[in-house]
Amino acid sequence: MNKKIIYLLTIILFTMISCNDKIIYLDDDSSFKYSEGFHLNDVITFSVNDYYLQNDTIYQNQKPVALLIKIEQRYLIGDIVLHIKDLQSNNIGRYIEK
Repeated sequence: MNKKIIYLLTIILFTMISCNDKIIYLDDDSSFKYSEGFHLNDVITFSVNDYYLQNDTIYQNQKPVALLIKIEQRYLIGDIVLHIKDLQSNNIGRYIEK
Protein backbone atom coordinates (compact mmCIF):
# COMPACT_ATOMS: atom_id res chain seq x y z
CA MET A 1 0.00 0.00 0.00
CA ASN A 2 2.80 2.45 0.88
CA LYS A 3 4.56 1.79 -2.43
CA LYS A 4 1.38 2.65 -4.33
CA ILE A 5 1.00 5.94 -2.45
CA ILE A 6 4.64 6.90 -3.07
CA TYR A 7 4.32 5.96 -6.73
CA LEU A 8 1.12 8.01 -7.08
CA LEU A 9 2.63 11.04 -5.34
CA THR A 10 5.70 10.83 -7.57
CA ILE A 11 3.55 10.82 -10.69
CA ILE A 12 1.54 13.78 -9.40
CA LEU A 13 4.71 15.74 -8.59
CA PHE A 14 6.25 15.22 -12.03
CA THR A 15 2.94 16.05 -13.71
CA MET A 16 2.71 19.32 -11.79
CA ILE A 17 6.27 20.26 -12.69
CA SER A 18 5.87 19.50 -16.39
CA CYS A 19 2.43 21.08 -16.82
CA ASN A 20 3.21 24.71 -16.13
CA ASP A 21 2.64 27.55 -18.54
CA LYS A 22 6.38 28.32 -18.84
CA ILE A 23 5.72 32.05 -18.47
CA ILE A 24 7.72 33.66 -15.70
CA TYR A 25 7.12 37.26 -14.72
CA LEU A 26 9.75 39.33 -12.97
CA ASP A 27 8.59 41.84 -10.38
CA ASP A 28 9.80 45.42 -10.62
CA ASP A 29 11.78 44.92 -7.41
CA SER A 30 13.23 41.49 -8.27
CA SER A 31 16.77 41.03 -6.94
CA PHE A 32 19.28 38.55 -8.28
CA LYS A 33 22.65 37.63 -6.78
CA TYR A 34 25.70 36.76 -8.90
CA SER A 35 26.37 33.03 -9.22
CA GLU A 36 28.89 32.32 -11.97
CA GLY A 37 30.26 33.38 -15.35
CA PHE A 38 29.88 36.91 -16.72
CA HIS A 39 29.83 39.40 -13.83
CA LEU A 40 27.71 42.52 -14.25
CA ASN A 41 27.36 43.35 -10.55
CA ASP A 42 27.16 41.45 -7.25
CA VAL A 43 23.41 42.09 -7.06
CA ILE A 44 21.05 43.19 -9.81
CA THR A 45 17.81 44.79 -8.66
CA PHE A 46 15.71 46.07 -11.50
CA SER A 47 14.07 48.84 -9.47
CA VAL A 48 17.34 50.41 -8.23
CA ASN A 49 20.93 51.00 -9.39
CA ASP A 50 19.63 52.21 -12.73
CA TYR A 51 19.02 48.65 -13.98
CA TYR A 52 15.96 47.95 -16.04
CA LEU A 53 14.80 45.28 -18.44
CA GLN A 54 13.29 46.12 -21.81
CA ASN A 55 12.31 43.20 -24.02
CA ASP A 56 15.36 40.92 -23.74
CA THR A 57 17.96 43.60 -22.97
CA ILE A 58 19.28 44.66 -19.56
CA TYR A 59 20.12 48.37 -19.37
CA GLN A 60 22.34 50.13 -16.83
CA ASN A 61 22.37 53.94 -16.79
CA GLN A 62 20.38 54.01 -20.04
CA LYS A 63 23.00 51.85 -21.85
CA PRO A 64 22.45 48.25 -22.97
CA VAL A 65 24.88 45.96 -21.11
CA ALA A 66 23.54 42.42 -21.42
CA LEU A 67 20.98 40.18 -23.07
CA LEU A 68 18.59 38.04 -21.07
CA ILE A 69 18.89 34.67 -22.81
CA LYS A 70 16.98 32.43 -20.41
CA ILE A 71 14.84 32.57 -17.29
CA GLU A 72 14.87 29.27 -15.42
CA GLN A 73 12.43 28.54 -12.62
CA ARG A 74 13.67 25.79 -10.32
CA TYR A 75 10.54 24.40 -8.67
CA LEU A 76 12.15 22.06 -6.16
CA ILE A 77 14.52 24.77 -4.92
CA GLY A 78 11.92 27.50 -5.33
CA ASP A 79 13.96 30.19 -7.04
CA ILE A 80 14.52 31.80 -10.42
CA VAL A 81 17.82 31.82 -12.33
CA LEU A 82 18.65 34.47 -14.94
CA HIS A 83 21.05 33.50 -17.71
CA ILE A 84 22.52 36.66 -19.25
CA LYS A 85 25.04 37.32 -22.01
CA ASP A 86 27.51 40.19 -22.13
CA LEU A 87 27.00 42.30 -25.25
CA GLN A 88 30.73 42.91 -25.75
CA SER A 89 32.37 39.58 -24.95
CA ASN A 90 29.41 37.19 -25.42
CA ASN A 91 30.30 35.57 -22.07
CA ILE A 92 27.35 34.03 -20.25
CA GLY A 93 26.61 34.52 -16.56
CA ARG A 94 24.05 33.30 -14.05
CA TYR A 95 22.21 35.28 -11.39
CA ILE A 96 19.99 33.62 -8.78
CA GLU A 97 16.92 35.25 -7.24
CA LYS A 98 17.45 36.44 -3.69
